[in-house]
Amino acid sequence: MSRRAVKIGLSTAPYRSPSLPSRVPKKYARYLNERWFREHLEWLFQKDALTQDAFLIGPPGGLRRHLAFSYCELTNRSYEIVSLSKETTDADLKQRREIVDSTAVYVDQPPVKAALDGSVLILDGIEKAERNVLPILNNLLENREMGLSDGRFLVAPERYDALAASMTPEELRESGLERVHPEFQIIALGLPVPTFPGFPLDPPLRSRFQARLVDNPSGAEQLATLHRGRSPAVSKLVAFSETIAALRSHDGPLTGQGVHHLPFETVEKAAQFAETFPNVPLRRALATSGWPYQHFGLDTGQADVLETALAQFFPTEQNSSSKRLLYEQCPSSPADIVRTPEFEAALADLDRGYKMGWDLCIVGGAGSGKSTLAQLFGSKWRTRPSVVVNCYRDMSSRDLLLRRSTDYNGNTVWEPSPLLTAAIDGRLVVLDGIHRLEKDTLGMLHSLLCHREIDLADGRRLVRHDRIGGVIDDVQAIHPSFRVLALANPPIRTGGALGQQDDWLSSEVLTMFGFVDLPKPSSQSIAAILGEQTLVSSPSLGALLAVSERLDAIQQERQEDADITRAVATLSLRQIKRIWKSLCSERRGWTDDDR
Repeated sequence: MSRRAVKIGLSTAPYRSPSLPSRVPKKYARYLNERWFREHLEWLFQKDALTQDAFLIGPPGGLRRHLAFSYCELTNRSYEIVSLSKETTDADLKQRREIVDSTAVYVDQPPVKAALDGSVLILDGIEKAERNVLPILNNLLENREMGLSDGRFLVAPERYDALAASMTPEELRESGLERVHPEFQIIALGLPVPTFPGFPLDPPLRSRFQARLVDNPSGAEQLATLHRGRSPAVSKLVAFSETIAALRSHDGPLTGQGVHHLPFETVEKAAQFAETFPNVPLRRALATSGWPYQHFGLDTGQADVLETALAQFFPTEQNSSSKRLLYEQCPSSPADIVRTPEFEAALADLDRGYKMGWDLCIVGGAGSGKSTLAQLFGSKWRTRPSVVVNCYRDMSSRDLLLRRSTDYNGNTVWEPSPLLTAAIDGRLVVLDGIHRLEKDTLGMLHSLLCHREIDLADGRRLVRHDRIGGVIDDVQAIHPSFRVLALANPPIRTGGALGQQDDWLSSEVLTMFGFVDLPKPSSQSIAAILGEQTLVSSPSLGALLAVSERLDAIQQERQEDADITRAVATLSLRQIKRIWKSLCSERRGWTDDDR
């Protein structure tokens, strides 16, 4: 590579001099020495030479975005990004109106800024946009033209230069014509539909792109990339990944949306986890690293096929050393917390995930102790209180990141959310109830959690702390201590009218977190919890636990019908404690009438 050009394979791309160097991505060359990654970059270099727009299509994960950022870094190109969702409107693609000093002004959005500055425009999640949104960009893609709300009109550089030869500068200025930079380029990122959920591209829009499939590397390439191909754990993980890909093929027994895609990033995380904690069984390492198969909600046939594949590569291990806890120095628990085996195992998994530097998600039933576990975990690792964000069904991405408001003078302003403030200050954020969020809303955090980089509605960009020092222009560093701990109920993937509403665990979400399972405590554990707080006779306690077990059994028998599953609610640990407290306060036992 020289300062004038960059060459990969037979393709060469010029090394640019951007107007905003702070908006050039940095430190995305992790896979630059891998042949499969260089082939993708070489193809992008070819599109650069031909001045063509590119469409990187592939399974969920951060690999496609990482590839686009790496291309921009190598060619020293600044970029603008639009994370598309069903909330995206034409104002997000053209201009947004703001009130400044009681006057309406139009602020250019990323597509307009990229077109004028010659940056790369990245359209992330193109399969999520509504059908009436993307056609707005069709003319910009085809002819490099677009009409703006403030009266200006973007014109292709060739046509603008031809007009400039026959018009005076004053006439050009009065006409409102703006010259699109000749180096302006668009890279779209999307999923293959209908293999994955989303809207397929319309044929007129699809013809504007040159597409390339960015899939998992082959098994041999994965082993070479991990540089630990001699490790039995890595070999097993890669072989299992290849097996799952074959079983999920069109004619395989695991085809459909039941068993999620196993991306290369998850295999890499699981390999690093297994290397750091060699005593942890590989099944648990894979589930913790981002593939919690126990929550896929499969039918009997698919569950048997998956269990057979798991048993082939990861036989059930009874390793006592894997149960050794990592938090002997943990401060004493509050007096009302009884640390059951299930609680201890989940806390140990949280410790391991934190040491790996991951954002984590605790999956457990309502009232199972997720909030208590998060509180205890935060008190150990953090000296400052955690920031709790309570999620709700109608919560939008703006509520998660920036909220639009007005100041005392009536001017429109953007107020940072608690999540955004915690990212800058370096605090632990507890996202309580992410199962209530829409998939598009949760997906807007993908770049922040996977790459520690996100563009905001007010024009700012937050990047990982080692990619920039301090605040440069409108680019700000994310504190290295920032972490996200999400709490969620188990997904309901069965049929029925209510089933799909609670199917929050998508292939995209799997790549955002490490997962910690918090199952409902056993009867023995519940008895220990209640026994710490009461002295009531044990027959009453046994009767209460019997009712709880019976409700669990009914729900398990009807798990294929989501409507019945929701109607027959089980007793959570919180409800059992309340019932028991009520019984104790009345100083009576559990009688036949109570039963």
